Amino acid sequence: MKCSACGAEMHLLKVAPDKPTMVSGYEEHTFECSGCHDQVRRLVFIPRPIEPLTNAQMPRVPPARLKRPVDGAMSESAW
Repeated sequence: MKCSACGAEMHLLKVAPDKPTMVSGYEEHTFECSGCHDQVRRLVFIPRPIEPLTNAQMPRVPPARLKRPVDGAMSESAW
């Protein structure tokens, strides 16, 4: 990330865990400019890892059946 004041590179300085007042899954990241030492705070969404489903959680879906085309549904001139 570039500094909006001087254009130098911003470095991650501090990460604060989400607070009870914030929505769950967010962290506050503080960046500092390597040139002018200006600091910027950003809220960053950190998604939870998705765990694989167990057999008990898998929905039961009936097997699919293929439909056969009806005889004479396509005309000979289609090909």
